[in-house]
Amino acid sequence: AIDVCRQGLRFQPDNAILHCNLGLLLATTGRMEEARRAFEEALRLDPQSPRIRSVIRRFQGPSR
Repeated sequence: AIDVCRQGLRFQPDNAILHCNLGLLLATTGRMEEARRAFEEALRLDPQSPRIRSVIRRFQGPSR
């Protein structure tokens, strides 16, 4: 699934939801630094997205 997200990002590098999904997959496999980068990119691309903000809070805590 991680590879599928990365392939999708090759074609749609500005897709915030794909970055967010990649972050979720990476986080669930313990790759937190990579997940953090994916979440940051998702938030950069769509800073107002409630879904992205919710996912980030779930994995990084409410203080972020």
